Amino acid sequence: MRMIAVTVVVICGYAALSIHVENLSEQEKNRVGSFSIRDELPNFTLTTLDGSEVDMHAVAAENKIVLVNFWATWCGPCRMEMPMFERMYQDHGEDGFTILAVNVRESPEVVRAFIEDEGYTFPILLDEDGSLADSYGIRAFPTSLLVTPDARLEESIIGYDSSIEWKVKWRLD
Repeated sequence: MRMIAVTVVVICGYAALSIHVENLSEQEKNRVGSFSIRDELPNFTLTTLDGSEVDMHAVAAENKIVLVNFWATWCGPCRMEMPMFERMYQDHGEDGFTILAVNVRESPEVVRAFIEDEGYTFPILLDEDGSLADSYGIRAFPTSLLVTPDARLEESIIGYDSSIEWKVKWRLD
């Protein structure tokens, strides 16, 4: 019974977000908050689930492309894309790609339980009070940002988009 309820929630959430994304103008689709494509993103430092600190600009400088993903455990589309992210992290982690999955406004205990249950290994960062998401102008979950080595916004993706994997692979070649 629980599985059916979870499935219904996921489908309803995905449908609602799809309608929202479909209604966005092209200009809105190419920006996040006040940032446009090729803008340098402000640096941030967040704590991971294991207690270490991650500096986004430093991570960007060490990679060809970084996927910064804003998500929450209650978000159906977020949960749908996580297996794809794990596959991408495993397949391309040695090729100059990494993920910074920023969980927004949830406790470390809730996030840790979800990540451990699912077996995800990519970096999980904690934005417990939502201040980073707010400062970046994140309006919907999931929101993914492709970030270049010089910390510039290469592309923003609002909602679940299975083409993220292709977009990352194309930038790694």
